[in-house]
Amino acid sequence: MAAYLDDQLSVEERARVEGHMADCDACVELLAAIVPDLPDPALVEGRGDPLPFPAAPGPMEPPPVRPRRLMRWMAPVAASLVVVIGSAAALRQWRDAGPGLEVLRAAHVDVRPVHGRLTSFGHAPEPPTTRSGGPASSDASLSLLDAAAAVEAARRERTDAASRHAYGVALLVAGDVDGAITVLSQAVAARPDDVAVLNDAAAAWLQKAQTTSDVQARQEARRLAERATAADPSRPEGWFNLARVAMLDGDDAAVQRALARLRAIEGASPWVEELAVP
Repeated sequence: MAAYLDDQLSVEERARVEGHMADCDACVELLAAIVPDLPDPALVEGRGDPLPFPAAPGPMEPPPVRPRRLMRWMAPVAASLVVVIGSAAALRQWRDAGPGLEVLRAAHVDVRPVHGRLTSFGHAPEPPTTRSGGPASSDASLSLLDAAAAVEAARRERTDAASRHAYGVALLVAGDVDGAITVLSQAVAARPDDVAVLNDAAAAWLQKAQTTSDVQARQEARRLAERATAADPSRPEGWFNLARVAMLDGDDAAVQRALARLRAIEGASPWVEELAVP
């Protein structure tokens, strides 16, 4: 178990451990004892009963299968003690539900997958813009991409709003911007007043607007960022995204208003400094 948590096993050894742990409550008990700080997903994401969501605006192809180990996220997440779980029972529930947003936030260390600001993601340098609008590939981003693949695999077929949210953010992190917009739009329809869902949908549209000349993308990014800031003016992410899309629109007055609100919330944070650079 120690070698597993330290990511010292071969691909074959890791697969055997993960296959065994999927059916062994004793090993789950042991993992909970070793790592007492993994989250109860019901507390982290507020999972509920499956909610209906409207049909997608258009056909959505399933994301491609990526040649990555889908469970590689677990060791760095567990070892870093980023998020909180309380017991083996909670760990079993977390394991059975599959990874969600807490895994992406834990895997994100010094890599920023999008130009906008995702809810509860820390600051990192703005990514270079690629032709597809997705993140540029680098060794530093592999653990985050592995985490995204794990979330995609676990949440793709789940219809509750929290899973739609997690799946949409995972698609965005992996570079499937259009797929992320489709899925996050479903999450917004199911939770129209959820500030995190609104903000992350705004970030997805902003990513498209940043990498294309799509006027609709700018309009949707601004509309959703404004809804996020109205839903909870104390959250900083919406103000950052609103300032970014106002920059694209050339609306200097709106940029300064959003920047002032962000500075009032966070002070001289790296996000504020990024916006303040001429």
